[in-house]
Amino acid sequence: MLSKPWLLTLLSLTTASLPCWAQPAPPPTPTQPSLVASQRLVKGSAAPFSGTLLSDAALAKIITDAEARVKAAALEADRLKKELDIAERKADAVCLARLDGERLRYAACSKDADRTRELLDKASNPPWYKNPYLHFIMGSVVSGGVCAAATRIK
Repeated sequence: MLSKPWLLTLLSLTTASLPCWAQPAPPPTPTQPSLVASQRLVKGSAAPFSGTLLSDAALAKIITDAEARVKAAALEADRLKKELDIAERKADAVCLARLDGERLRYAACSKDADRTRELLDKASNPPWYKNPYLHFIMGSVVSGGVCAAATRIK
C-alpha cells in the first residue's frame, strides 16, 4: 500500500502528463475546392478538380441569377420591415385609442363621483330651514302655544 504523499505525487504526475497524450487535430478540409480566377482551361488540358466545367456565358448567367436573388431577397426584407413597422404603428394606435377611451371613461366616472359626492353633501347637510328637527320643534312650540292660549281664553 502506498502512503498518502506517494499516492498524491503519482496522481499529480499522471494528470500533468495528460495533455501529452492528446492527439493533434486533423487539418481542416475545405468544403469547396478553391478556384484560381486567372486560370484558364483549354480544350484537352486536365482540370484541377472533378466536376462540371462551365462556359463563360453559363457562369455569367449563374452569377447574374444569384445577384438577382440577392436583390429580390433584399427587397422582400425591406417590404417585410415596412409591413412590420405598419403593424407596430397600428398596434400603438389601437393601444392609444383604448387608453384615451379609458381616460374618458375615468373622467366621466370621476365627474359622476364628484356629482354624487355633492348630492350626498347636500342631503346630509341641508340648509337650516329644511332641517326636519326644526319643523318638529316649531310644530311643538306652535301647538304648545295654541294649547296655552286656548286654556287662557275664558
